[in-house]
Amino acid sequence: MDTETLIILARVAAAFVCRLSLASRPDWTTSKDDNGNPVNIGDRSPEWRVFIRRMMAAWSAKDTDAFSALLHTACAYGQRRHTGQEQSVIAVGGGVGDQAVHGESSGCFQPDGTWWRTSRTPDGPVTLQISDRPDAVTGRLITGTAWRPGADWALEQLPALLGADDEPYVFRPRHWVVAAAHRKHGGLRLARTGLVMESLVPSVLEQRITTGSAHYAWRRLLNQFGEKPPGPAPEGMRIPPTAATWRMVPSWEWHRAGVDRSWAAAILRACSYAPRLEEAAAMALPEAMNRLQLIPGVGPWIAAETLQRTLGAPDALTLGDLHLPIQIGYARTGARGGTDEQMLQLLEPYAGQRHQAARLILLGGRLPNRRAHRAPHSRIAHL
Repeated sequence: MDTETLIILARVAAAFVCRLSLASRPDWTTSKDDNGNPVNIGDRSPEWRVFIRRMMAAWSAKDTDAFSALLHTACAYGQRRHTGQEQSVIAVGGGVGDQAVHGESSGCFQPDGTWWRTSRTPDGPVTLQISDRPDAVTGRLITGTAWRPGADWALEQLPALLGADDEPYVFRPRHWVVAAAHRKHGGLRLARTGLVMESLVPSVLEQRITTGSAHYAWRRLLNQFGEKPPGPAPEGMRIPPTAATWRMVPSWEWHRAGVDRSWAAAILRACSYAPRLEEAAAMALPEAMNRLQLIPGVGPWIAAETLQRTLGAPDALTLGDLHLPIQIGYARTGARGGTDEQMLQLLEPYAGQRHQAARLILLGGRLPNRRAHRAPHSRIAHL
């Protein structure tokens, strides 16, 4: 039995033993986290809930067979991350229905193992098909096929797009919430597109208006002003417009898409300096952040969201977000409410990889319940 399996068994057994003395109490589902704060089992990861509750039931029923089976499941869970079947998470789409990507949902592989993406590279438009197939030798084989004129550039950048430049094994979880998410999502990779404008325009829309309205605006504008991609791309896919095309979009089309004048102005100003902004794809994160924020209307939030996709930067933490500090604070401390300063303090142990840690915390699922209604979609076309 390897060391990792022994550690997992120790954690499960420790949690189980701690709850034996509470089994007769009505509040037996309450425990404490690593900081001594009360935590409900329902707030823990699914693995903790399943193992603890089933082991409690098996102990109470004196079912040794079920108890042994649960220990076997814990061993299998600890060894699962070594099978090599890791999933590359590619968060580069513009939401559900994005015509620049095609899969089960934006940025995900289809059930048959294929994923389509259109892009505008420095060499021109390209259609990229990525296939994920089982392989008898390696267990898994990912291949790419691209159609010109930007095919050579896209295939050269394909490993980075799949997260090859990321170094997930350097990441070291330091809190149980992050550790649980890291075990469950061990295949998380930060994709690097190498393109700025195709990520900056959707980021401006997402920062200025609600997420649903931003996705609607992106779909409408892309469908109307995007180009038909080369090659056998699925029907309905579009190439994102050039900077010159964005500048030619009439003001009333921005309005019909739900984008106000001030929001459109930030995109148009960025398009005026598109060549200089694209240079940020070859810069280090601090220099790239400064370059993007030279554009009026582009602040830390937009710059971070853009460079998370462009550079795959593990430390490009989003600041100025309405929800992220609250979610990070609740996951780490159990307290509602939070500020950017508190979030930075909580993520200080992950300096250099704060965005990576934040994504894992969000994937962990320990998030506060919404106490207020969602903001209404900011559709202004009827005005």
